[in-house]
Amino acid sequence: MIHGTKDVQLTIGLTLAEGEVNQFPQVKIYDEADNLDATVNLAHVADGFYNGTWTPNTTEFHYANAIIYTDGAHTIESTTYGRRGSIIKIDEVETNIDDIETDTNELQTDWTNGGRLDLILDDILADTTTINWTNVTDILADTNELQIDWTNGGRLDLIIDDILLDTGTTLPATLTTMEGKIDTIDGIVDNIIIDTNELQTDWKDGGRLDIILDAILADTATINWTNVTDILTDTNELQTDWTNGGRLDTILDTIDTNTDDLETEVARILGLSHENVYIDTTVYDANDNLTSARLRIYSVAGSVGTGSDVLATYTLTAVGSGAGKFTTWKQVKV
Repeated sequence: MIHGTKDVQLTIGLTLAEGEVNQFPQVKIYDEADNLDATVNLAHVADGFYNGTWTPNTTEFHYANAIIYTDGAHTIESTTYGRRGSIIKIDEVETNIDDIETDTNELQTDWTNGGRLDLILDDILADTTTINWTNVTDILADTNELQIDWTNGGRLDLIIDDILLDTGTTLPATLTTMEGKIDTIDGIVDNIIIDTNELQTDWKDGGRLDIILDAILADTATINWTNVTDILTDTNELQTDWTNGGRLDTILDTIDTNTDDLETEVARILGLSHENVYIDTTVYDANDNLTSARLRIYSVAGSVGTGSDVLATYTLTAVGSGAGKFTTWKQVKV
């Protein structure tokens, strides 16, 4: 919800994921009676952040829905970002940022050279002098291999893309049901601020989490760092499973194949349920009973009756036993 002062200009903004800069967000603002009060086109500022201004003509509460367009004329909706629910007013967020800045200053003191948390890290660093860094290098090499697999266009990324493509038809419906639920985000952010304040108390010297950290620091003095070698062995086993042709990789490949097959089978089931069906080449007996015909099912409604987009073809055969009667009926896939 947005609550402003009449005739006082407000700034409205939103940030798109991954810093997207080539979009054209438009915010529609409604009053408490669901009447459209204003339409605000947002302009890109930096790093995927867009904003615009609006001046309320009343002091009542308003709510806003954002539509992300891919063109400046605001005619083509983005299939990636679609529609967004209630927008958070920047003026309200600034107060929260001031609170966060105060908390950050406290942490700055703890992290300064010689500060409380800095001294704890120095003690931990002293304990790490027994680490076998050769093993760490091997772990880094394994991690780099996984980075390649997960990079855009990498082996595992391509598999996930295929799975996402197969399930893409269900996502738009899900997103539609989620529209409007985002109004609660503002309240959630307020709760997060409250939780952050509680954590500040816990992390202060002598606080609950600080005491736990001190106890962990005391325990690290007894750690047997040779266990790092055992961890490396387990990591190597996982590398084998995720390698192309490995056990887990083979499972993912099977899932990918099965979802491709499932799409075709679902389309056939829809056809057999008399969706997009066409019957022709009919033959009748002396009693005008249908004795044979061809039945075809289609994946696209606009192609019904043509030779395109045919999912399957069946031959229908019936044996008549008098006018308007038959003794057997058979449907066989060609």
